[in-house]
Amino acid sequence: MELPKQESVEKKAKARLRVEQEASERKAALKETLAFLKVDSMPIIFEIGCGNGHYLTAYSKKHPEKLCVGIDVFSHRLRRSNSKKNNNELKNLHFIKAEASEFIEMLPADVLVNEAFILFPDPWPKRKHHKNRLLQPTFLTALAKICKKDAPLHFRTDDLNYFKWTTAHIKAHPLWSTAENEQWPFEAETLFQQRAPSYNSLIARRVGD
Repeated sequence: MELPKQESVEKKAKARLRVEQEASERKAALKETLAFLKVDSMPIIFEIGCGNGHYLTAYSKKHPEKLCVGIDVFSHRLRRSNSKKNNNELKNLHFIKAEASEFIEMLPADVLVNEAFILFPDPWPKRKHHKNRLLQPTFLTALAKICKKDAPLHFRTDDLNYFKWTTAHIKAHPLWSTAENEQWPFEAETLFQQRAPSYNSLIARRVGD
């Protein structure tokens, strides 16, 4: 009677080991990929969840003096993003397959981000799924560690509940402060924005030491 239970435990252990190994391999590859980021290079603009690359492509064309880096976990989105980059021959633009937490962990320790964008992330609207939302206190802490002091974080969503939830979390966080009167720095309509009947925007600044 104990054998099936033991087999289940072993199967779960093997699955957990495989997940850990895959994560380790992704991080090793990501560390190598991010080696091009250097201290005192151009100002770094970081977009988390770049989608099909509409926003960051337009931004990098407008700001050739800045180094723009966008990440996403979906390969088909990155293919479309890189197609836009190549068609526009943008040398200051890079799209990378990565989870936000892994990118932050593997970013060279002496490299800091000048500006961050998070546009229309998954709102996980059901209360039981709120734990999956990106802008948790722990993530805000991790993001702050790779941002220069006073670096702006630009957040936009078409989900009002998520906007209020995020605003409350940022206001409560010791390393971020909402910038109530600042204007959105650059407009370029993303695919998600095109589909949204309305949306709300928030700018926060990295504060503290």
